[in-house]
Parts: sequence; C-alpha cells; structure tokens
Amino acid sequence: MGLSEHFDLISAAEVEFDRDVKKSQEPLHVVKVTLHLVGHRLRDLRASETGRDQLATFDLLMEKIDGEVTRLKERVRAHP
Repeated sequence: MGLSEHFDLISAAEVEFDRDVKKSQEPLHVVKVTLHLVGHRLRDLRASETGRDQLATFDLLMEKIDGEVTRLKERVRAHP
C-alpha cells in the first residue's frame, strides 16, 4: 500500500539516486525524494536516506516519506 493510499495529496514525485564516494572507502548510495503536494497551503515534502545497498536505502526512504505523508494527511483532516 504505502504512498498509493495518499495519491489525493500528491501531484508529482521526484526521486534522485546518487552516490557519495567521499565519506567511505565503499561508496554510499544516496536516495532523495521530493513530493509535490496538492493545495496552496501545503509545502513540498523532502526526505533523503543514505546506505550501502541502493534498494534497501530506497525502501527505508519510502517508509520514512510514507510516515510523513500520513502525519500530514491527519493534520489536514483535523484542520479543514
């Protein structure tokens, strides 16, 4: 399920994959996401995650951003 439950808030999403070779002998994968939200009073949500495995890092990031969208949706419902 995840973000698919919140499509009524999301107008677009940008995902960026990068590598950080400076901090470690083994390059780290950096994944960033920006969600553009519907509504003039809602700011874009941004999150990033860093890890050794690209897919696992992406999965962690999706869990993080899903929690952010869930909390935002609850606040929007509480303040119509």
